Amino acid sequence: MALGDRIKELRRQRRLTQDNICDKVGCSRQAMSRWENNRQIPGTDALAKLASALGVSTDYLMGRETDTKKEALSAESNISGQRLNRDNVILVPVISPILKCSAGNGNGYDDSGVAWDVVSQYPLFDGTLSALYSSKSLSAMYAEGDSMEPQIHDGDLIVFVHDETWIPGNIAIVRLDGKLFVKGILRSKNGYILRSQNRDYADIEVGEDDDFSVVGRVVKIITDRDPKPVL
Repeated sequence: MALGDRIKELRRQRRLTQDNICDKVGCSRQAMSRWENNRQIPGTDALAKLASALGVSTDYLMGRETDTKKEALSAESNISGQRLNRDNVILVPVISPILKCSAGNGNGYDDSGVAWDVVSQYPLFDGTLSALYSSKSLSAMYAEGDSMEPQIHDGDLIVFVHDETWIPGNIAIVRLDGKLFVKGILRSKNGYILRSQNRDYADIEVGEDDDFSVVGRVVKIITDRDPKPVL
């Protein structure tokens, strides 16, 4: 596979636009188009930034490396400047962004109507999680809404373990009357309370007659926001 084809394939697998990559790499869209169409080869600096933005190594982009964990590990090592233990890498299945969990008032998604398609794998570098869980027990889903700010923001990737057990105060992905939420969960006299961190949102009372279940317990929040200057 040619370099440009590999760049395009990885970008699409990660559900990124050319503009997304351009912002991370610091290049024009015209340059990005030339690279993806194999009309021009990116320079050394641009290649390293492309690898970082796509979560792989430069060797993988150039076709010199094919191992998924190795490519992810190499990329992360380049970013941090440190050598990481490959045993600490866990590949988390990412659910299609067509299906999101609502950090708000619910989005109407129900697994009977929208497929839980896995579109990619996110290389998560976390020694604790990799020791406790396997890739099969974890999934990642994108959040939408602002009810869980400042902890969870719109567009964050939420990693959760497929486990219905929880303790009061845990953040969980739950299903309530056909809607998917990401909320804090507490017990009440009549059932449960779904609580937001953003106090502009009222508690949601869950009673015995409600169609309610816990999809999973949130164990990691992955965000992609660049720091802004404080003036």
